[in-house]
Amino acid sequence: ACGDGFVYLYMTNRAHWLGVRELMGHPDWFDDFDDDWLEFSVTAEKVATFQREFAAWVRDLAKEAASEQAQRLGVPLVPVNGAADLRLSPQYVHRHFFADVHHPVLGDAAYPTVPYALTETPAKIVSAAPALGQHTDQFLDGPDHAHTPPAVKSAQLKAPQRRRGGPLEGVRVVELTKVWAGPYAGKLLAQLGAEVIKVESAALPEEMRAYGGTDINHAPYFLSINPEILSVDLDIKAPEGMARLRELIAHSDVVLNNLRPGAMERQGLGYRDLTAIKPDIISVSIKMWGNDGPLGHQTGYAPCFSALAGMASLVGYRGGPPLGASMRYGDSTVGAAAAYAAVVALLHRERTGVGQFVDVSAVETLSSMVGDRLLEESLTGNRVGPEGNDHPDMCPHGCYPCTDGGWLTVAVGTDAEWQGLCDVLGANALVTDPRYATAAYRHEHVEALDADLARFTREHDAEDIAQRLRAAGVPAAKSATSVDLIGDQRLWDRELYRFVSDHREGQRPILGPSWRLTRNPVEISRGAPDLGEDTDYVLHEILRTGGGA
Repeated sequence: ACGDGFVYLYMTNRAHWLGVRELMGHPDWFDDFDDDWLEFSVTAEKVATFQREFAAWVRDLAKEAASEQAQRLGVPLVPVNGAADLRLSPQYVHRHFFADVHHPVLGDAAYPTVPYALTETPAKIVSAAPALGQHTDQFLDGPDHAHTPPAVKSAQLKAPQRRRGGPLEGVRVVELTKVWAGPYAGKLLAQLGAEVIKVESAALPEEMRAYGGTDINHAPYFLSINPEILSVDLDIKAPEGMARLRELIAHSDVVLNNLRPGAMERQGLGYRDLTAIKPDIISVSIKMWGNDGPLGHQTGYAPCFSALAGMASLVGYRGGPPLGASMRYGDSTVGAAAAYAAVVALLHRERTGVGQFVDVSAVETLSSMVGDRLLEESLTGNRVGPEGNDHPDMCPHGCYPCTDGGWLTVAVGTDAEWQGLCDVLGANALVTDPRYATAAYRHEHVEALDADLARFTREHDAEDIAQRLRAAGVPAAKSATSVDLIGDQRLWDRELYRFVSDHREGQRPILGPSWRLTRNPVEISRGAPDLGEDTDYVLHEILRTGGGA
């Protein structure tokens, strides 16, 4: 907590630690910490000491001022924004993230738009949500214009290494990404059939190869995010390696990156540079704040995105501090937005032959995911905040402990469902309790209700009671663990899990796509690549060169 709210700090390495030390003026207690303790000697005692001292230091500071000081030192410290902060944000004003829209009943409000800016096909919101049947006559009279068939077909100059099917077969993507958000976008495009080529080198392998193990070709995180991705070993810091990369771009359709702000431009790979290589190229760039604006220079990680976006301020219990969102949620959501925007740009190029620059903001992506709450505050003037598991229309609505260490989740929306819940649990005393007689009363006494329900659910196995409740018409489920998900036969039947090749084990399961394509399914059978595994294919078959890089 700080003087006017909360800040979020995410440290992972020596550089961050040294920056924090300078930020705080090198107090004496820092001498008890090695410079590289975050990487080699993290202990609960050290973490507790740092948290206590940092909290005391930041307590009286303004969150924006503290963040700006830290960012200048390369420290990923950010404010935890609320809806009001975002509407006043100079970054959001610059990027026109909010659109002023008039609703005929509710009046004027700031509507969240989309988290990506496309140079040729910018998205717009010009009208509020329609009234029921508002456009019926318009559509009964027929569309304003006939659909124009595509004028240009997306095509590579060289066929892909393997024909796997899918709507993006024939599309080649050059991936200059690291960690999670960028590679996840590449994964989704590959799962739609694109040939995605990751550019890395022995001197600078993709960072995810170092997470979770000592074998860079068998790191769990890397294996999970990079199935059906190709890897080419190119040292693009060397002139010959950069020349090969530029040749590869000339044979490709999309360049995808999530490098630090300015990194592509410094390497001569900004959008204008790319169009000089291939005029119809599509460049998809993911940055924390996007590629421009007064805060566009700042950097951070997925938890920072959710703090800046207004999402973290909504995660927590009513009246309590913000608890934030998982790193995995932030990065994967941003990656999905980038993949979607890339497909939009490909469709436009297919119709017109024109490529474009796609500027994806990670923070705007997560703001879009809570757009209903941002719009609610704009329309009502009532400040929105964390509500725990509470729901405005359902009660009880939450998770309750069971005998096996599992948890039961229920969402009761009607009196009939409430009666069914009590019947299955054998909780007749709750049915006759006047505090719970109506939905309004249950909301009023929700804390007591949750405690009373927990006493009954603790007597049951989570999966068994969930099945019995569903049979009685009560929305309920066991809160699934990872073991539950792996053992769920329904997910295996839907082919969510796919077996792919593995250089060490022969085969291993991965998470496949959540969609199913009936007309043009995609083959997913190859696991994540060894570093440089596809260098010969890229150099000799795509580029037809005689040597390495």
